[in-house]
Parts: sequence; C-alpha cells; structure tokens
Amino acid sequence: MAPEQIAQETQLLDGRCDVHALGVLLFELLSGRSPFQSRTQNGLREQILFRQPTLLRSADPSLPKELEAICSKALAKHPADRHESAAEFATELRNWLERASNRRRITWIVMVILLLLALVTGVLIALSGGGSETNGTIQDGVMNFDGRTRVVTNLERTLPVTLEAWIKPDQYTDENCQFIIGSDIPGEYGLGIALCGSLLSVEHVEGMVNSSAAVVPGVWSHVAAVFTKTDTRLFLNGELVATASGSSKGGSTNFVIGNVGQDKLLDFFRGQIRSVRVSSGERYGEVFEPSNLSRDQTTLLLLNETASVRDESILDQDGEMLGTVEGH
Repeated sequence: MAPEQIAQETQLLDGRCDVHALGVLLFELLSGRSPFQSRTQNGLREQILFRQPTLLRSADPSLPKELEAICSKALAKHPADRHESAAEFATELRNWLERASNRRRITWIVMVILLLLALVTGVLIALSGGGSETNGTIQDGVMNFDGRTRVVTNLERTLPVTLEAWIKPDQYTDENCQFIIGSDIPGEYGLGIALCGSLLSVEHVEGMVNSSAAVVPGVWSHVAAVFTKTDTRLFLNGELVATASGSSKGGSTNFVIGNVGQDKLLDFFRGQIRSVRVSSGERYGEVFEPSNLSRDQTTLLLLNETASVRDESILDQDGEMLGTVEGH
C-alpha cells in the first residue's frame, strides 16, 4: 500500500497509489526482494510511512541507473513526486526499452519490463472501465480555487483575531481584488486579506488598505493579518508591510476562504491555498519567521493538508466539519 493509503489521507488518494504499487512490483521483479524490509506488520507500516525505500542498485548493483531512477520516482513518499499516472510510468519504461535496444542488455531485464508493461496495460483497462467521482477542491494536500469556488466556514467573525494562510496565486490577469479570507456583510466592510492586482491588501471595518508589497504568483507565500480594537497589521512572509486603524466586531457573519464574504459573490481567489489558520487574539507583533500552521490553544479554525471533502462538506482529520465548499 502507498503511504497515503496507510495514513488514510483520503484527499490524496488517486491513480498515483497504483503507481506506487507498480513501483514496488518493479523493484521486486528486478531485485528479488521488497524495497521495504521488516519482520512485523507494524514495522512494515513504519518503513512505508517514514523511511526511504531501498535503492534498486543497493539491492543489485548490476542493474541500470536509469531503471533505478524510474523505480525511485514511482516509490516517492508524496504522490506529487511520483509519475502522474500509470500511463506515464509505462511510457517512461517504454522509452527506456527503446534506448536500451541499441545497447547490449541482459535479456531477463527486458522480459521483466515487458511483463510489467502488460500488467500496467491491464490496470489502465480496469481503470477506464469505471471511475469514482472525485472532488477537485483538494489535490495533493492543497486547496484549489478557480475563481468560482469558496469555502464558507462554520466560524463566526470575532475580534481580536489573527488570520493567516499559505498561498500560491495564479498569474494575475487584472488589477481587481481577490480575497484569500473575507467576512464582508453587504453594505459594510469586514475583516479579511486580499490581493489587489499583485499587492497584498487588508480589509478592516473602515475600508481597504493596500500595501506596497507584491505577492509573487506561482510561489508559496505566507500572509497574515492581526485585527484588534486599536490597530490592524498586515504581514507578508513574516514582514510587517502595512498598518491601519482598529476595528470592531461588527455584524454577525462567518469567515469565508477564497471570497470576500458569505453573502457577497464577488472577488474570488484564483490559485492554491495550502493551509489557513484563524486564531483568537494577536498572534504576531512585528517581524516573525513563518512556519507550517498547526493547532494550539488559541486556534479557532485550522484547515490544512489533513482536510478532506465529503459531498460538499470540508472535514478535518478527525472528521469534524469545518465548513461547506461552494461553486458559483
């Protein structure tokens, strides 16, 4: 089984689990042993989850380096580091066979590859015969936003509060604002973080404030904003980039991820969000070192790589409902 299957990370389960299984089979056929060595089931589980698999040429130094590279890619811990599909895995093996045909190669290796390609063909036929419906909001442990999708959380707007997220925006196409986190009420401003053009911006109850800091598209960046009754602070990658006056809690509404507000279908985010955390109080003062977002005693909401989507509900790793995914 692939690591994500053992860890029950349902948001990561797709055809790349089959690639991992084919990588194990390729290793075993070529070396005569498993890439994971353990005498117990618990030990084997730990090996698959936390230890790098044995390199193919460590098991048999006579095997070609190119095959070791193909095998290691298929056995990568994270699905994003593997071949995209069994078809891509098969193509890489066929390409190796074509290159090897002009050189003296051991016949049994060629026979093993041909056998494995036949098995891959069977897998592809089985997969094409029927598929399972998947939700594209979460892939490879990140949330994907297409400019029409948002997550309406179950968390009501509060104050004082710290909003933060790891984001990777798509290429910018205009100067319009797109909200990473919002809480607008029609006719009023809210508490939120946005990109206006490429500039990181913050919304508080008196209006929008644009910083002079540009967020690079296609690159992971940490954004954060602290809202209190006395001031507002906006951060990019741990650096204070803008300040504004304080806020009040205002009317009742919930925080929304990927959009300006629960009752306003405007300013949708386009790109990827790896994690979001909403914390009670002031988490950051001035300069800080951004880190992976985790839960502590001040956390009100944490949406990260452990989240999954079931029907239209987004769930944390304990199965607790964090909000609802909506497409518009």
